Amino acid sequence: MNKIIIPPTIDTLIFDLGNVILQLTDDKYWEQEIFGKLFYQEDLKSLRTQHFFEHFECGKITEQVFLNTLKEKLIEPMEDETLIQAWNLRISYCPKENIEQLQALKDRYSLFLLSNTNIIHERYFLHILENEFGYPVFDEVFEQCFYSHHMGMRKPNKEIYTGVLNATGKLPEKCCFFDDMPENLLAPAELGLEVVLITSTKDILSI
Repeated sequence: MNKIIIPPTIDTLIFDLGNVILQLTDDKYWEQEIFGKLFYQEDLKSLRTQHFFEHFECGKITEQVFLNTLKEKLIEPMEDETLIQAWNLRISYCPKENIEQLQALKDRYSLFLLSNTNIIHERYFLHILENEFGYPVFDEVFEQCFYSHHMGMRKPNKEIYTGVLNATGKLPEKCCFFDDMPENLLAPAELGLEVVLITSTKDILSI
């Protein structure tokens, strides 16, 4: 576990979601054994070349268009609900101690969430969190959640970070941003935010 020291000038913490708060399924396993095995690899490669999944994360295509397009590429026919279940297996679980840590940090800092995600995953992780804890967790611990598919853009686009700063009225030098992908830390660092690379979902326990 990395020990994370927050400078005393910081009063706002902005968290990524996947592999920071929620644990995602391993990328290689996801590709080879779960979602990727439903399709011919050339078809998936073609969709990625067209930035199909990124467009979905930016809300540029609807959920039904997303599902219909994927269904045309399936090796074997599948109903929408079954395909959605397979897609949602990208999210593994949420460590309970991470939510408890966020609740503790909330007493000292303003907390925000900034995530590249999509409408299907958002519906799923909010559902499993409420089932687990009995209340809408993110409404309780975060002052505001910023999701790429609502904002129409995604990390590492610099505009998504300035959008968060403008919406919250926070000064960049007062903010610390946590993400598990180094490329997502470049733009906020340029904007003057403190940045922390997360290498494990256990890292935020050391704040």
